[in-house]
Amino acid sequence: NKALKKSSERLSKYVSPQIYQWIFSRKDKIYISSTRKRLTFLVVSMQNFYHVLEQLDPDSISFFVNRYLSTMSKLIVEYGGTIDQYVGLQIRVFFGDPTSLGVKKDALQSLMLAQAMQQAFKDFKSHWPKSLVENLGLRAAVGSGYLDV
Repeated sequence: NKALKKSSERLSKYVSPQIYQWIFSRKDKIYISSTRKRLTFLVVSMQNFYHVLEQLDPDSISFFVNRYLSTMSKLIVEYGGTIDQYVGLQIRVFFGDPTSLGVKKDALQSLMLAQAMQQAFKDFKSHWPKSLVENLGLRAAVGSGYLDV
């Protein structure tokens, strides 16, 4: 039991809360399969990051990126999104799997998350020298449709 508890605690640090709960709340067997579902996707990316790269040393860049991704990831969890993947400074998030609030509410949550991320990004930038972050922007794109998951 101790080993199982330790393993589940470790796993909880690497998967979204929704997936973790879905796995550990199931009484039946879990099968890997593909189903078609309507999901809402949110893709967020930082623009003009090259300007930061030109001005900071590698350790400072790492700190900057980790702080940014941590800030955004906490918001994603707060709004019920599931992180699909990080691609550099781009974050791909979906709503509607493994749990859903309903198609309309999932879409609304993604829009509210995008707004919250924009505000959090402004706050994030305020902790850095203006000359370093003044050209940075945050782009967000939202879409809904049927996907195989």
